[in-house]
Amino acid sequence: MLDERRTITGMIISTPAMNSARRGWRIAAPALLALVFTLGLGQHAAQAAGSWRTNASMPFAQAYFGVGVVNNVMYAVGGHDSSTLGGLNSVEAYDPATDTWTARAPMPSSRNLLAVGVVNNVLYAVGGLDGVPLPTVEAYDPATDTWTTRAPMHTAREGLAVGVVNNILYAVGGRGGDAGRTLNTMEAYDPATNTWTPRASMPTARFGLGVGVMNGMLYAVGGVADGKNGADLPAIEAYNPATNIWTIKAAMPTAREQLGVGVISGHLYAVGGLGRTPRAAPLATVEAYDPQGDIWKAEAPLPTARWGLRVGVVNNVLYAGGGNTKASPGSSPYLATVESFDPAALPSAGSGDRRTAYAVGGIGLLLAVIAGAGGWYAWRKRASSAPS
Repeated sequence: MLDERRTITGMIISTPAMNSARRGWRIAAPALLALVFTLGLGQHAAQAAGSWRTNASMPFAQAYFGVGVVNNVMYAVGGHDSSTLGGLNSVEAYDPATDTWTARAPMPSSRNLLAVGVVNNVLYAVGGLDGVPLPTVEAYDPATDTWTTRAPMHTAREGLAVGVVNNILYAVGGRGGDAGRTLNTMEAYDPATNTWTPRASMPTARFGLGVGVMNGMLYAVGGVADGKNGADLPAIEAYNPATNIWTIKAAMPTAREQLGVGVISGHLYAVGGLGRTPRAAPLATVEAYDPQGDIWKAEAPLPTARWGLRVGVVNNVLYAGGGNTKASPGSSPYLATVESFDPAALPSAGSGDRRTAYAVGGIGLLLAVIAGAGGWYAWRKRASSAPS
C-alpha cells in the first residue's frame, strides 16, 4: 500500500527517502559553505603575501637618480631635486642595518636620468642628462670614497637602463644620439679593458624603462615610446648575452614608464611609475614577473604612489626611494620617502595575517569534511530503510 503522503492527484509530494535527503542537505549545506569560505580565505591570504614598511627618509627630496648596492649598502647617485635646472652630483649611502643615510664623495659630473650598475664592488654611473644627453661614465669605489672617469659610451643617452651580467655592464634604450630620438640600441662595457662594444638592439625603442637581471638574462621592462608624448609600454624583452639575441616575453599587466625595478629570489618586481591610462597619474602598482612560467602576479601596492623613484635590493628586501607624486615632469613635490617591501614577510594587520587565515581555514575544512560525511551517512541510512 502506498504511503498516502506520496501521491495527491498523481503529483509526487514527498516520501520518507526524500525527507531524509532534505535533512541530509540541511546538514551538508553549512559544511559546503564552510568549504567555500575556507578556499576563499586561503586565496585572499595567498594574494596578500608580502609587506611594506616605512624607512628613514632620504636627506632631501629627489627623483631620477641612479641606484647601486655594494656590500649591503644602497647608494643614490645624482638625480633632480626640482630646485636645480640641471642634475645633481650628490651621493647618499643608505645602510638598512642602521636605517641611516650618509653623504659620500660627490660625483664629478652633475646629471639626472642616469643609470647605475655595479661590477666587482665598484659602482658605474652611466649617461644621463645635464641640459643635453650625456655619454659620460664615472666609477665610484665605496672602499676609498673616490671617483674615476672612464671611457664614455658611443651614444649619449638619458633615461636609459643598465644591467650587469658576468661582470659586463649593458646600457640599453633611453633618448639621445644625434637626433635626440628614443633609442633601442645597446652597448656593452667591459671594465677590465675600459671599452664599449655595440650589441644587438632591443626590439622596442623606449625611454624611462627599467632593467632586471635573472639567471644570466637581462630583462628590459616598461618605458615610453618616445619620451614625451608617446604611449607607455607594457613590453618586457629578454636579452641573452651568450647568444646576443632578444626574446619578447609576456607583457606587464600595467603599462608604465619611470618605474622602479628590482629582483628578489628569481622574480622581477616592477614598482610604481607613471601611467597614462586613462590619464597621466603616478602609480602605486606593484607586479612581479616569474621568468620560469612567463607570468605576472599582482603584489601588495606601494604605500605612496609615485614615479621617477628608484629601487635597490638588500638581503632580499626591496627599497623604493624618492620620486614624484605629480603627473607633470619637473613638478613638485618631489619625495624623500623610502619604503621597503619584503616578499617573504606576513602582511600587515590591515591585509590579514596568513597564519590566522590558514588556521581558520584548516578548522573550516575539517568541519566541512566531518559535517559532510555525517550528512551523507544519515541520508544513505534513511534512504535505504524507506518504503518504496
